Amino acid sequence: MRTSTEYIKLYGTKLRETEKAVHFTVDRVGTKDIESVTHWFPISQIKSMTTASDPVDDSDDMIEVADWICRSKELV
Repeated sequence: MRTSTEYIKLYGTKLRETEKAVHFTVDRVGTKDIESVTHWFPISQIKSMTTASDPVDDSDDMIEVADWICRSKELV
């Protein structure tokens, strides 16, 4: 029996994107601020992604990533 995948929202800056992955600097995990760290995240494990429309207003990009990826990268 397969369990449903849980997802965690990560906030920061999308640096680049390829066909298979997103390079992302994470500044916040959910509502918790963290020391900035940069990782590649596989597109197949990203549920949703939004990019700040106005870089001047200091808003963050967001990716919603499978919980197990966050754990493997020691973000949670």
